[in-house]
Amino acid sequence: MRMRVGLLLLLSLGLATTAQAVSRLNSYGTYAETNFGFGRVKESVAGSSRQDTEGFAWSLIVGQRLNMSNALELGYFQFPDQAFDDGVEGKSNYAFVFMWKLALPTDHDMRLFGKAGAGLKSHQLSGPVPEEGSSVKFAGMLGAGLDYAITSTLNATVQYNFFFKNSSENPAMWLVTGGFSYYFIT
Repeated sequence: MRMRVGLLLLLSLGLATTAQAVSRLNSYGTYAETNFGFGRVKESVAGSSRQDTEGFAWSLIVGQRLNMSNALELGYFQFPDQAFDDGVEGKSNYAFVFMWKLALPTDHDMRLFGKAGAGLKSHQLSGPVPEEGSSVKFAGMLGAGLDYAITSTLNATVQYNFFFKNSSENPAMWLVTGGFSYYFIT
């Protein structure tokens, strides 16, 4: 009898600990996320020896977690400006994207995720070059990352997002960022 009671207490303690630990990762809710880091616009200009296409990048994302594994997101991504020889510049490097996020909880505080999406990506090249012009086109994207639950409403995030080249005027772009997600509804 004592053994049964002891096992029952041990089992209930284990379940309570697991339930408490799992509760730090949100299963449902609306969240806002901001990320800062490093980005690159994969483009070179013919005849230019200077190819500064890397720099500061950031993103703002609003999402709705549908369950522990799925979320829908709407995001704005800002990529670095570019500087080439002879006053040639690449500016207006940004994207508005709708994404599906698929997550895999690895333990009670972490979740690996992948995302796929599509939206509008902008790029403008100005200066004395034949490629000069502005381009806003539909583009696809893929991403991967890791969420870590600091509290039940605050997550730290590290992620990589890649935006596909969709024309000769609209090059591939990517960014590696870290940031935070805040859940409004838990």
